[in-house]
Amino acid sequence: MLYQGGMNLGEDDISLLEFAIKECKKYVNDDLGSHPSAPMVVDTFLLLIQSLLQYPQNSSSHREKFIQMSPNGGKGISGIEVCIDTLHNGGSWFQIIYRALNIIWLCTLSSPSNPLLLSKPLAQILADLLKKEERKEKIIRMAVSIMINLSSQAKFLDMILPLGVLRSTQQNLLRVWSDPDIDEQLKVLLAKLQARVDGKGTWDEYRKEVLQGPLDWTPAHRSKQFWSDNVNRFGDNDFMVLKSLIVVLQNKDRKSTPLEISVVLNDLAMFMKHHSHGKQILTSLNCKEVILGYLISDQDMIKREAIVCMSEMLTAAMA
Repeated sequence: MLYQGGMNLGEDDISLLEFAIKECKKYVNDDLGSHPSAPMVVDTFLLLIQSLLQYPQNSSSHREKFIQMSPNGGKGISGIEVCIDTLHNGGSWFQIIYRALNIIWLCTLSSPSNPLLLSKPLAQILADLLKKEERKEKIIRMAVSIMINLSSQAKFLDMILPLGVLRSTQQNLLRVWSDPDIDEQLKVLLAKLQARVDGKGTWDEYRKEVLQGPLDWTPAHRSKQFWSDNVNRFGDNDFMVLKSLIVVLQNKDRKSTPLEISVVLNDLAMFMKHHSHGKQILTSLNCKEVILGYLISDQDMIKREAIVCMSEMLTAAMA
């Protein structure tokens, strides 16, 4: 019989949570379709976890315990990571995906700043769910609700913005939903995303990222407002920031990651787009040949950004 709630989370309840996490982990590590009873078993244990976490008595403390809790004496992955794995391997088992999302949502009510919730795997899963039109409305609603709760953390917004969540949110607002709450939630999320894009990206923050690293897809890199406001500042201190970007691209004095190279190619394209003499400045810094070299990169994300960057350089040449 499932737990009915209304009591403090005692030792028996903690044992139940640990047991449920352990059993879920057994099944979600593999394809849920590999065993006929696997989806039903996982759904049952997720329902048990929901029942243990959804009541207000000591909700904050026992949800925090669940987030950190690891079966097998702390040797396993945490409860929240089991939910993330369930989402990753859930496939078309919509009810299982919904329950896992609901558990994560409950945890965000109490601990939105917990590092296990502010993870790149979870951010990627939520972004992907928002892009899939065939997803059921209740799954979209729950995914958006989680993102709204976690958007109180700037770190989370900075993780989901490069994943195309802003555009996905705008596109989903064009859809007709039978549940009017989804439309309202999407508007809330869009406002939070747009506010982060508009408010993020001061020159000092950007300069620090470039000079100290590591480079990542923080909002400034693709913010038209940031480049419009700050492009002339690249000339400060004999183009120090611009030269630092080129050092990353040259990949000689430091080991640059594919992500960093992609970000720099984007930034150079944005510099040429917004600076009236951007192409000439980069040419004088012997940057053209370096960009050309990345057109044949075996990394798709590098090649894509290199094509955009070189296109911007050719466009500037014809202007």
